[in-house]
Amino acid sequence: GADGRRPIATYAQYHVCPPEPVEDPTEKTECTGFIKQKGTNYFCFGMGSLINTPSRVGTAGKVAQCAIPIAISKDYEFCPCWNFQNRAGGSQLTAGGMVKRRDPRNKTPDAETVGVVYPGPDDEAKMLAQDEREIGYTRYNIPLECMRSLGWQPLPQGVTVFQYVPNTELDDDHPARTRNPDGTPSPRASFPSREYPLPQTYVDVCILGCLEYSRQFATKWIEGFVGWPSADNPFWLNDRPYSRQPWLHQPRHKEIDDLLASVLPGAYACRSLP
Repeated sequence: GADGRRPIATYAQYHVCPPEPVEDPTEKTECTGFIKQKGTNYFCFGMGSLINTPSRVGTAGKVAQCAIPIAISKDYEFCPCWNFQNRAGGSQLTAGGMVKRRDPRNKTPDAETVGVVYPGPDDEAKMLAQDEREIGYTRYNIPLECMRSLGWQPLPQGVTVFQYVPNTELDDDHPARTRNPDGTPSPRASFPSREYPLPQTYVDVCILGCLEYSRQFATKWIEGFVGWPSADNPFWLNDRPYSRQPWLHQPRHKEIDDLLASVLPGAYACRSLP
């Protein structure tokens, strides 16, 4: 302008268009959120791949879409462990199982266990039918006083929270304890081995489930798991597709690997390519 100052820029006026009408959905909308306790008496505890929402829903159905993150104290007699191998056939790998907290192989017996609880069968008949399908396992109820919620929703009161424990890990005098032909207790399930290594793709599913809540939750999950590979037992297989180019299969590979390396530097160094 005449006074030497630059003229103020002017902009075209914006016109706000009215939103287009939205048709009513043809299918019923699935709503998630608060878990309704009414009519739900049994809740299942998930401590491995069941923490991951897509994995849990794929296994248990839409009823399991909502879950409560929880911590279980050292007063509960079992803790999660890398010791499940399907020796009857199927995948030749080691997945998450359970082990006695006082098992001499457990070097961190005081560590908290974290996982999720979600709605299970809604009556006793369905619960018993599920028990019959879980061959080789025994249902254990987790005392409510051993659990605390880590989320905004408290644990429902007066319900039964359960999990299935492999019969190899029961007390030797338990009637369901797995036994040899001569009646003696069979060996406890082993940690990952050369024949049944720990697969990274399974660990990925678990940690991604933990990261739905927080990095701290994922850290506590790693610290509370027994049986991670070691120099004496280094059977951890990086079985990701294109494992030398992990970003092609697992976009969050760096986040997962950095977490594992920071919490388990010794074990992480054991991981090997196929």
